Amino acid sequence: MTHPTHVLRPLVEADILQVLDLYRAAILPIWLERGRDHDFGRIEANLRARIGDGDHGLTVAQGASGHRAPLAGYLAWERHPDHTSTHTVAHLRMILVHPDHQGSGLGRDLMRHFEAAARAAGCTKLLFDVLAGSPARGFYERLGYHHWSDYLEKRLDG
Repeated sequence: MTHPTHVLRPLVEADILQVLDLYRAAILPIWLERGRDHDFGRIEANLRARIGDGDHGLTVAQGASGHRAPLAGYLAWERHPDHTSTHTVAHLRMILVHPDHQGSGLGRDLMRHFEAAARAAGCTKLLFDVLAGSPARGFYERLGYHHWSDYLEKRLDG
């Protein structure tokens, strides 16, 4: 799928450091504000382990000028059976749009790509978490997603 100024393509190993930069620009400020743990070494290891894994979809959005353009977006999802029904779930793990590209329609295009890829992989249900109070919640609702629960967390390490 192509956005007027972006090309969506599968993640390759050469993209990993730029994806980590996207994490730092697009989500780290929110994580820090909310006191969320983060480990970029673990994120990097997970990216490397999932390239080419048939149950994971890893997509990047790059400027239309080609492989030299910095990444503007990233999408990660995984396929698994639903433990409460007969659905096969596409679980959105992360969607990132660089702050310089927010509001451009790229997030919508990444979500459309996610839906099409999940459908092609035989998934019948899409699922993901959104932080309580996140402005992204309205974005997802405009795309037809329905809120059905809150994500709760409790740390057991201290």
